Amino acid sequence: MRPLKQMAHFRAVIQGQRGEASRLGSKATGISANVASWQGGVDVRLWEADGIDMCRIELVPHYGKGTTRLLYDGPVSGASQNFPI
Repeated sequence: MRPLKQMAHFRAVIQGQRGEASRLGSKATGISANVASWQGGVDVRLWEADGIDMCRIELVPHYGKGTTRLLYDGPVSGASQNFPI
């Protein structure tokens, strides 16, 4: 018997010089992305916790440039007013 395949819950889409690409993530795996320039990067992560879609967005260094700074950590809906900015 084959294991059950997890249904996609999250979707990420990127666009660059070679066109568009997308990836899917389940509630169990979540999804994450790192987008960077020579001056720093941004990490974005989505996951499900207790039935709520959560996200974390932060600035991160890339090749020694940039800083680490949390921009948001809370529900994807933005329902929380707990913005660290």
